Amino acid sequence: MSALAVGALTAALLLGSAPPAQAAKVTKKNVPGRSALVKIFPELNGELPEKYASDEIWVPTKTCGDHAPVVAKSAYSFSLGGYVDSGAAVEVAAFKSVKRAKSAFRAYKRVAKKCSKFTTSSGRKFKVKRLDHVPKVGEQRFGMLKIERGPLLTDHRGRHVDRVAVVVIRKGKRLAVAQAYREDAKVPQARVKKLVKVTAKKMR
Repeated sequence: MSALAVGALTAALLLGSAPPAQAAKVTKKNVPGRSALVKIFPELNGELPEKYASDEIWVPTKTCGDHAPVVAKSAYSFSLGGYVDSGAAVEVAAFKSVKRAKSAFRAYKRVAKKCSKFTTSSGRKFKVKRLDHVPKVGEQRFGMLKIERGPLLTDHRGRHVDRVAVVVIRKGKRLAVAQAYREDAKVPQARVKKLVKVTAKKMR
């Protein structure tokens, strides 16, 4: 994300308009690609990518564990790996107003506050806690760690444990969601910080 002068950004927001870079459609240029993700997560080298453009972004609802689509002007997502051993994904969305971007941001913060522990109808148990020391990027940022214990697969303690680090960044009318996933292993926080920084740089 190219640096914008604080004064110019503030003036743009006060006038109710987005900075020039944010007026454009979100494209693949606004999310970290294969080379950027592999540099942070070398184990993902060789994984098939998933990428798509959309006019919506899925955000958490008031029901713990549920997500629903929210209309956006444009959005783009790129991911490597998946729910097998490890993976990383980034999605960036542009909204019609700062108010809508803030609303989507609050939806993620509500998860850590209202859904610290919950169980789905399929028996999967979730624990959510806030991530500390998230890099100071964008105008708002928030991180959480979701730990899932499921009945289908087992680790050496007789449980299957998935961990997903999720960091949400808002800048103006844009929202970015960066995720790093690990099965039966901790998510390296140093790598998460690198993912957050490169995401903030690309989202503009």
